[in-house]
Order: sequence, then C-alpha cells, then structure tokens
Amino acid sequence: MPERPAPTRRTPVDAVSNLTVRTPNAEARGELVALRREVDSRPGELDPRLLLAQTLVQCGAFKPAIEQLRICREHASAPEMLAGIFFNQGSCHQELKRYAEAIDCYEQAIFLMPDMVWAHLLMGICLGQAGERARAIDCLQRAVALNGREPRARLELADLLRQEGQLSAARREYEVLLDLQPHHAHGRLAHYELHTMLQ
Repeated sequence: MPERPAPTRRTPVDAVSNLTVRTPNAEARGELVALRREVDSRPGELDPRLLLAQTLVQCGAFKPAIEQLRICREHASAPEMLAGIFFNQGSCHQELKRYAEAIDCYEQAIFLMPDMVWAHLLMGICLGQAGERARAIDCLQRAVALNGREPRARLELADLLRQEGQLSAARREYEVLLDLQPHHAHGRLAHYELHTMLQ
C-alpha cells in the first residue's frame, strides 16, 4: 500500500471516493489518536475535525467519519463548505451501501452547489442501486452535461442505458468513453457487443 503523504489542509469538497483506504496500522492509529486529541482541545474549530473525518475515511472507518462530518455541519456556514461536507457524508453512506441516506446527502450537496459533477454522478449510481433507474439516468446525464470528459460518468451512464434497453444511446456513450480512454477494457467489450447486436 503506498505511503500516505503528510497531512495537508483539505477542503470537504475533496472526493472521499478518491481517497486511498488504508488498513489501520500502528502509524494510522497514532495519527487518529493525535487528531482526536486536537479535536477535543479545539471542539468548535472546523479544520481539525475535517482532517479527523478524512483520516477516518482513509482508514475505512466510515461510520465514525459520518458522525464527525455531521458535527462539521454545525460549524460550517459557507455554501461550498456545507456542500462538500454533505458530499463526503454521502460518499461514506454509499461505501456502507446505505443508498437512501447517500442520496439524501447528495441532494443536499447539489442544492448548495448545483454544478458539483461528482455529486450528480454518485447520486446516479446510488439511484441505480436503489432501483430508481429513470432518476439515475437523469443524474448521470446531468453529470455528463457538466463534464463530458469524465470517463466514470460516461461508463455509468452507458451501462445503465444498456440495462434499460436503450442500446443505441448506450453505444454512443461507450463510443465517447473510448474516445476518452481507448484502452478501457469494459468499454471496449460492451461497445463490441452492442455493435454486433445492432448491426
């Protein structure tokens, strides 16, 4: 597992889903103890608690991270900061497969920051997991509209369109994905299968 860089101040808009999850070891546990002491000594300050929450996430401790992020909301006022906190809470719930809770958090993040691409993308994935495929497609299409060069959004949208039987639309999304990432194995296979079916 790669060594984690020294802690730096991060904003809560940083995507939790992009953090490397570490196996807790003596160093990580020591870091968490130090951060908890700092939070206890400065309970009303946002930055130490955010860093604690993000470190908990990196260690795969999603439930305590959710609680720390909930407390962070009480100390945040800027819309962008609150949106990031809700987004990170949603990501934690999603890791725990609590899709309804994740969707609620992503909706709050989008209300505060309508152009947050990853909130639309991850909410679309959660909606798909919850069986709300029409809403999921809408969310993923919004993510693509906001950033057409995000491969994950294209892939998730293409897969969902394919599951819904919208094969021509799915093929178009796979084609764009392959323009972005020509060697994407799943995209290449799915595109080939659809191309064969639609001939």
